[in-house]
Amino acid sequence: MKLFYNLCIFLFIGLCPVSAFAQNLSVDVSATVDKSVVKIGDRFLYKLRISRKPGVLMEIPDMDKILEQFVIVNQKIEQGKSKGKWLETLCFELALYETGKYEIPKVGILFKEKGQEKTVFSNSVSVEVGSILEPDQTHYRIRDIKQPLNVPFNYGLMILLLICLLFGAAIIAFIMKKLLKRNKGFVPFNNEISLSPDEKAFKLLDELIEEDLIKNGFVKEYYTRLSGILRGYLEDRYDYSAMDKTTQEISKALKSLKVKMGPYDLMRTALENSDLVKFAKYLPVSKESENDVHQARSFVEMTTEHPETDENIDKGS
Repeated sequence: MKLFYNLCIFLFIGLCPVSAFAQNLSVDVSATVDKSVVKIGDRFLYKLRISRKPGVLMEIPDMDKILEQFVIVNQKIEQGKSKGKWLETLCFELALYETGKYEIPKVGILFKEKGQEKTVFSNSVSVEVGSILEPDQTHYRIRDIKQPLNVPFNYGLMILLLICLLFGAAIIAFIMKKLLKRNKGFVPFNNEISLSPDEKAFKLLDELIEEDLIKNGFVKEYYTRLSGILRGYLEDRYDYSAMDKTTQEISKALKSLKVKMGPYDLMRTALENSDLVKFAKYLPVSKESENDVHQARSFVEMTTEHPETDENIDKGS
């Protein structure tokens, strides 16, 4: 009995300093898995829990490299605070597709305390992956896929199908011919087709103004649509593919199309402002946005094609 008491006292004295040291650690790290035995393809959760004192800087190693023998299905970081320490928990949903025993090694966390760099390690974790086969089925052998069967070509069936297709095509052609004769001279009314390039551009600009995108905070969408309206007008008016061209390329094309300097400057300014908003994240004031739409409208008005003459193209140049 005396020996037992002496042993208890010895353990208490020996463990007290260790416990006190553990409580004074600036960084503490531990690793766990929710399942230590899984089957092929089963998912399990690996957690690396790190607690640190406020103000302590630490560096987490490359976990993808540490877990390279596992398939990382999903990952996230949970953060919190407990007993005056910051808690970070790195959660990894893992899977394995080969049987065997695997070990997630110790993870070293580098931290700096009072100007000195220190490293603390987590515990290693083992996972055993078993087969999906039952114990009495382990002798089963996986067979290879059989080669596809050769089906003999049926010429008679092919000829029959061709005859059916030709007969169906003849019926469709006959019906279409009858419908065309019945509707001869009828032109369906389509508002979009009847619009001229300038009318279409004016309509789209009016719709853009009515939606009031700037006041609702959709500045980038506003200028994207404004740029698209102008580019679409160029395609309809001058038969020039402008949708996939840069502003600089369009400016050169306008010069080659001999557009006068007045409308040329309006178009270039509107497109350049659109580029600033879309690519440089420039935020114009409300008056600037309104002015850009007015410039676009003025460009369309000044370059509208007239039946007899086009005043905005220098014929003599």
